[in-house]
Amino acid sequence: MQFKRYISHSDKKIEKVIRKLLDLHPKSIDLSLGRIKKILLKLGNPQNKISNYIQVAGTNGKGSTSTILYNLQKAMGRKVHVYRSPHLLKLNERVVIANKQISNKYLLQILEEVYFVNAGEKITFFEILTAAAFLAFSRNYADLVILEVGLGGRFDATNIIKKNLTSIITTIGNDHKEFLGSDLSSIAKEKAGIIKTNGKLIISKQKTTVNNILKEIAIDKNCKTYIYQKDWRVKGFNLYFKKNIISLKELSLEGRHQYINASCAIISCLINKELYFNLALLDHTIKRIVWQGRLQRIQGNLAKQYSSLKLWLDVAHNPLAFNILKDWIIKKGIENPIFIIAIGINKDYVKIIKNLKKANPYLVLLPKGLKLEAHDPNKIKKKCDDLKIKCLVSENLDSALKECEVIIEKRKNNNQVIITGSFAIVSEAIAFDQ
Repeated sequence: MQFKRYISHSDKKIEKVIRKLLDLHPKSIDLSLGRIKKILLKLGNPQNKISNYIQVAGTNGKGSTSTILYNLQKAMGRKVHVYRSPHLLKLNERVVIANKQISNKYLLQILEEVYFVNAGEKITFFEILTAAAFLAFSRNYADLVILEVGLGGRFDATNIIKKNLTSIITTIGNDHKEFLGSDLSSIAKEKAGIIKTNGKLIISKQKTTVNNILKEIAIDKNCKTYIYQKDWRVKGFNLYFKKNIISLKELSLEGRHQYINASCAIISCLINKELYFNLALLDHTIKRIVWQGRLQRIQGNLAKQYSSLKLWLDVAHNPLAFNILKDWIIKKGIENPIFIIAIGINKDYVKIIKNLKKANPYLVLLPKGLKLEAHDPNKIKKKCDDLKIKCLVSENLDSALKECEVIIEKRKNNNQVIITGSFAIVSEAIAFDQ
């Protein structure tokens, strides 16, 4: 578990509680619902006092889908709770209560209460934070609760709920193999754990193997399914669903994959009477969505400091996400970009670098000194060397950007720089940019 970037908080009282919570983390994690059941029982099972859940699982796209759905419902005047992970800058980002990010005061209150009730029992950081979110949600009214699954699905702490309005499963790929299984079929079965009996299921773009597994489980559970390329599709800028042709052209988020994520969110609105949808408000809403770290163009302090560079951020951190990133680079017409990357220790850096090579990079820079348990930059450099990718190791993110400036001055015609590979490096860039 990578804790370094979770500990820091502007409120030192919250930081102190976070440290105490992390001390409770088991030395080894067995995926089960046992610990979350126990703590929620002590809290009076707050998750059972809440209705109108939408659960979102998947390897990539679940955060974007959740964010788009949240914005669609907020635009309709609905009050929405959101639970998501991970965060980029501060822990508060993970919990939205009735359309507002949880305040430091309330976060501290809830964390201290759950810590006290837990009474020193071993529990993961994610589980105790999930319990705190359920407690906060149960004490504040909302029309809808969006739960973004943390890891997998079947044994994820968010999956303690017994029913939902709809399960959404975004694109599934190979990630977290140490917990979910070494092959795509095993991972798909874990993600499918959120599917509820007699429920509704939206299936996003998937490989055939994954699609077949999800459909089979849905049939066994008597689910109404809405399957990409069967019940709905995206062509050009349009979503085609039943008799609806809905334009997504105004979507503010970069990348063709975001049209698919937006479609999942829109379909969930159309198939649930508890959710509202007004086509007349769609363009106005989706052109204003902000989702940090997702093919985001930096335009703040960092951009001013390095004005000769055109800086992009993306939290791609697994092979599937790097494949999507590569497709966007090609579609965008970006030639020979410079990459600044840091890759988490549990990620398949070999496949990531192979996908990165397909984007025809001019140079890869590997900064050290981040708040991340990362693969050794020298090890990644060796792989880049093997693949004939020009690569340098930098002391930190700032020195990597300075090296980019020197290189760009010589190249003249191409100044595109993409900072990617992990939430940690993107988080640091955003912090510098503000």
